Formats: sequence, structure tokens, C-alpha cells
Amino acid sequence: MTGTKLFRDPVHGYISVPTDYCERFIDHEIFQRLRRIEQTSMRVLYPSAHHDRFSHSLGVYYLGQLAFSYLEENSVDLRDKAILKNSFLLACLLHDCAHSPFSHTFEKKYEQNKENNLPIRLFSCLNDESFSEDFSNASPSPHEIVSSIVAIETFGDNIKKSGGDLNLVARMITGCTYSSVGKDIQNCIISLLNGFSIDVDKLDYIIRDTWASGVNNIKIDERRLLSSLLIRKNKDGIYKIYFKKHALSVIKNAIDARNFLYEWVYSHHKVEYEQYLLSTSVNKLLELESSNEEFSKSLFSIDSLYSVKQVKDYCFYLPSDGDILYFLKKNIHNIPEAQELITRKYKNKALWKTKAEYTHYLRGIDDKRRKNILKRAKEKLNLFFNEKGIPETTVVKEIKIKLIALPKDEIFIDIDGEDASFTDLFPEKVSSGSNLYFIPYIPISGYKFKKDLVGILRGLQ
Repeated sequence: MTGTKLFRDPVHGYISVPTDYCERFIDHEIFQRLRRIEQTSMRVLYPSAHHDRFSHSLGVYYLGQLAFSYLEENSVDLRDKAILKNSFLLACLLHDCAHSPFSHTFEKKYEQNKENNLPIRLFSCLNDESFSEDFSNASPSPHEIVSSIVAIETFGDNIKKSGGDLNLVARMITGCTYSSVGKDIQNCIISLLNGFSIDVDKLDYIIRDTWASGVNNIKIDERRLLSSLLIRKNKDGIYKIYFKKHALSVIKNAIDARNFLYEWVYSHHKVEYEQYLLSTSVNKLLELESSNEEFSKSLFSIDSLYSVKQVKDYCFYLPSDGDILYFLKKNIHNIPEAQELITRKYKNKALWKTKAEYTHYLRGIDDKRRKNILKRAKEKLNLFFNEKGIPETTVVKEIKIKLIALPKDEIFIDIDGEDASFTDLFPEKVSSGSNLYFIPYIPISGYKFKKDLVGILRGLQ
């Protein structure tokens, strides 16, 4: 590699990337497309939170550089592992290279489009029986599978030229660990990009989303955290990732900061309602275009990332958020939810805003009773509004807060060369109870009847 290019990042400062990486990966139109894929759905809540998958990918690469350099410094058994290092850094850079428009909101459309042939297409790319066998024990999201396919099909030759291994890159992006003996070091590095609790991907979006939103979240000292990383054998002779004891406070902060974002930002009642409007609008758009079978296939197609697909009067190429918005605007008079989304003239308001309020109003209900109320809530509330002469537009949305529930022995701490489990040291970090609840979004004109409506729902228990 000759020379480097500096990217000025508002979160991490200057990010240094080898010129070869820029020419082989970043300058490619598929990677540049990430500039037009919004990172999160929280701009309805925080107007300045305009950041994209492009800057996030650079941030994950930067943290990956830091993490691996500290691992090499702290771990004797990791030195002289050039292929492993190159594969890891490339996987960090390319882990989101094929994210769907509006990120996680529509990634399942990749899976539903049978022409994408997931994950068979990935197995065919790799032609590696061990990967296919191990894949059944992994649970990658659709965008991770598609990003692995695109990384291999589009960037495969350049990954090899850059000293990476295709199988390793795909495993790191999808979180597909090896089941075979003697691959525990590789599994450690896989978990450092696609792990359960703390990895460089999560670390970047926690820090970046906190910065972009401006919320007063817990500060994470990422350099102190990553500088504590090491790999060594545990008492059973298996290599594991450890954090040195001086990073305990930062580990707690990272877990708390992630949970804060999921509970108070990503699951905010306004964010959830806008996501309902967006997903409902696109589903109705696809229904309107149902006679044009190629429409939905092309909009959420891997092949649309590679070449222009002409479908009647439409041209699909490198589909991004703007394409979705274009079609919704084109059909704004046929899709009420699209009109509400684009004009921001919301018809409904949350009956309660948080899980805390839900717990207060519907005291002591278990999951079975919650499901029973959920099934009947819309019908009963609309019946009430009908009697009051109010248009029936109630939406009842089930919400899951994705809080970390640490299993035992998920995070290991090195205390003067001895093993310690983070959950043994801090048992209060093991979450308990259900993180599921629901919010009724009721007509704004009906909000004055809040007590009556809560009473109706209580009566359904």
C-alpha cells in the first residue's frame, strides 16, 4: 500500500485510510451510495441527526484499526496475523456496503424478494462447505447477508489484492463463527465486529448517534476501552477476548449508553409512529404496483446495485432513500400514510409516550394479557370514537425495546491474569422482565378523552 487519505470525521477526528483502499473500495459507486442511506430514523425527533451509512462505515473501520492495533500490542499470539488483520479491517469497511434504503426499516424486503436467493447466493459465491454448515448456527440480518454477497461479487478480487480472505470477510460481516477446532482466534476477531454485546460496529453507532442527536447520553472513552483488549487462552485452553480490569467502568458505560439510545431514542413514540407511516406507505405502494411484478423486484434487488434496470417508465439503479421518497410523492394522493409522512401533518397522537406510562396505566399485566389487549384495542377504541363522531384512525403499534440482556460469561475480564465474568462482577447488568409493550396512536381530536380510553383498555384485561 502506498500513501494514505485523511477523512475529517466530526466524531473520531481524522481517519487515515490507505490510498489503495480508497481506490479499490471507497471510490466505488456502491460504497458511495451509502452517502444517500440514512443511518437512523430519529430525525423526526432530532432535526440535526442527519448522518449516513458512509460515515458510519468509515467510523467502524477507524475503531477496527484501533482495536486490532491494541490487540496486537497486548496479545503475543496475535502477532504476525496479516491475513486476519486485513480481513478484519476490510470487513469493518464493507460491513454495511449493501444496506437497504432507509437502513433497517426495509432490509427484510431483500429477504422477501425471492430473486435475491438469500442465502444460497452467498454459499455459491464462497463455494465453501464449512461456511454453509456453520451458517445454520448464525443469525445474520438480511443486510449482512446482502453486504457479504456484494463484498464478494463486487470487491472479491480487490479483497484478495489487499491481503484479505473472502471466507473470513463474509464470516465477520455475518457473525458466522467457525465450529471447527483450532479457529478460536478467528472467532474472537469475528465477535469484535459482529458480537453480542460490545463490538466496533455497536461502539461507533452508539457514539455517532449520540453525537448526531445531541442527547445527553453517557460518555464512552472508546480509546481506554479498546486499549484494554487482549486475546489469551482461558482455563479450558480456548482463546477468548478479554478486557483488562481498568476498562470496567467504560464497559458499564458502553452497555448503559446503548440501552439509553434504544429505550429513549430509537423506541421514542414519535420515531415509532413515523416508522409505521413509512413502512405502511411502502407496503401500499407495492400493492398499487402489484400488476407490475418487476417494480418491487427491482427496488429491493441486489442486481439493481450493479446495473441499471429499466422497468416501464422507471429506472432503478443504486436504490437509496431518495428513490423511495420519489415514489411515495408520486402516489401521495393514493396513499394517506404517505401524505401524512411527507407533509408531517400527523393525524394521530400517542395515548401514552413511554413504557413507564404503559406500565402505570396497565398495571401488573403479563405477556398473555398484553397480547389479548393488543388484539382488541383498535376495535374497541374505534368503536368509542365512532360513538363520539370522531374519524376512526387508531393505530396500535407493538414495540420492543432492544435492551442488552447479558448472558453469563458473555464478557470476560482479565484481573491480574485471572479470569472473571463481567456478569459475576456486576449481576445487576443482567436484564430481566419483558421489553415488549404497545402504544395506541389515537385521533388528535380524541385525546381529550384520554381517561375514558385508558379505562376501556383496562377493562380488556
